[in-house]
Amino acid sequence: MEKFMKFLNEKLTPLANFFGRQRHLLAMQRGFMAMISFIFIGAVFMIIANPPVTADMVANGGILSIFSG
Repeated sequence: MEKFMKFLNEKLTPLANFFGRQRHLLAMQRGFMAMISFIFIGAVFMIIANPPVTADMVANGGILSIFSG
């Protein structure tokens, strides 16, 4: 494990630092990070708009029937 960690520190860390400083990749990273919050909010609203409940489930016990299995 010691040799593996030494390899990571010597070979891959400088490469990761190089790519981490690239302005094009940094701009893509920031854009994706900004969009994640909107994606999560949209996903929550989609679940609220289209709940995972069928008509049979509602007839057999209401919306709480999804917890009964």
